[in-house]
Amino acid sequence: VAISGVEPTYATIADTRYPGSRPLYIYVKKAHLSAIPGLRTFLKLYAANWGATGPLVKRGLIAAPPAVQARSAAIIANETILDPAVLS
Repeated sequence: VAISGVEPTYATIADTRYPGSRPLYIYVKKAHLSAIPGLRTFLKLYAANWGATGPLVKRGLIAAPPAVQARSAAIIANETILDPAVLS
């Protein structure tokens, strides 16, 4: 369904021109990284599979641009704590 004259194509969703597109966020408590077995492994596998040719795209997800993928992978690898300022 077109919104404001923009059709929902892979390109318009990926570059956020389509008004109905939203990025997918997952939030993990840092304390849970040690408390929940396998959580670190899950996050690493998730990051390794979200590229344009990965299985998540084959399931219908739109791959984030490479710069977003790289930034998100670094956040996972470094276990960076979310800065609340980025939410406002």
